[in-house]
Amino acid sequence: MTVAHALPPPVVTHRRVEQLNATLVARHEVTGTLGVFAVSLDTPLGGFSPGQYVSLGVEHAGQLVQRPYSIVSLDPAATRVELFIRRLPDGRLSNMLWSLPAGSRLRVGPARGLFTLDRADTRPRIMVGTGTGLAPLLAMLADSAAQRDATPNVLIHGVSYYAELAYGERIAQWAANGVPIDYRPTVSRPQERRNETWTGPVGRAEAQLARLLEESPASRDGVAYLCGNPDMIDACRAVLLSAGVAPADIRVEQFHAPVAARVA
Repeated sequence: MTVAHALPPPVVTHRRVEQLNATLVARHEVTGTLGVFAVSLDTPLGGFSPGQYVSLGVEHAGQLVQRPYSIVSLDPAATRVELFIRRLPDGRLSNMLWSLPAGSRLRVGPARGLFTLDRADTRPRIMVGTGTGLAPLLAMLADSAAQRDATPNVLIHGVSYYAELAYGERIAQWAANGVPIDYRPTVSRPQERRNETWTGPVGRAEAQLARLLEESPASRDGVAYLCGNPDMIDACRAVLLSAGVAPADIRVEQFHAPVAARVA
């Protein structure tokens, strides 16, 4: 069966302020609702495997408001974490994060999660992420770059607006350095004015996946890593299964549905 995992739901807990163990270093706003956060840890993050997440927390009125976020990158000293975060309209934590100045104290939990890169599997990888679902896939590709892994990778990143394609330059740099990456960004709302200058691929991620499998039948013998919202996961799983990809070769990290996400 498909190997599927889901990020845990947002939580609010009572914690003492001295349990804060990290500092917000910087926030780069990709768009008004997408940001790249750099967080410095007081002590190294142990046991991280590419694809895992940490729970990020902000103390407010004696409570720790926290939510899991997949790690984009971890520096060699394991003390600087990069996160790719979407600001939700009703998101309690994400709106807090947008208002915090550099130097604010945070809580970062241990690395967790079973959606990890299988380094021993050298078959071609098909990676599909929508929005911030790109984050764990970037961690996997960063590991491939560091290890000089020659395993072929196709990366499909689906977004609503092309401005949300935050990591194109980093991916291009990996490719220039010899990492075998076929990067396929796609915009799902090409008719909207915000996308009027976009000239690249259009359509939903599952449509690009179907095109890949049709163009390259050999890719059906690889392993798929999917991360994003439940609708995308279901659609891409159906495309893969109909193309003959074995269920056990479909690895999934599913974000919670919007109704749950509204908490944070």
